[in-house]
Amino acid sequence: MVHSERWCDVKRSRLERVQQVILNSAQKKSWLVSRCSLLADHVHIALGCGFEESPESVVLLLMNNIAWVYEMTPILQYSAFVGTIWEYDHRVIQGDSLREG
Repeated sequence: MVHSERWCDVKRSRLERVQQVILNSAQKKSWLVSRCSLLADHVHIALGCGFEESPESVVLLLMNNIAWVYEMTPILQYSAFVGTIWEYDHRVIQGDSLREG
């Protein structure tokens, strides 16, 4: 999530509140947070959520909760980059396309 116009209030107390909001949201939703990096102009989060939850719903919940820290000022852009990460077993890649002949 990127701050609008790449601006952000980088006061330690506010960043700590943003971090706590993210962690509290994750705990309430039973998400697993691996990493949470707060930078001056954007936020990186690696978290695990349920398969039934859309990336859009996760981002919107976090963006709305972060807005509370800034007295409901829309400091984040109305978009976010979402990627997926996971481990997989190499034996999953099987099938006719991998057989010789």
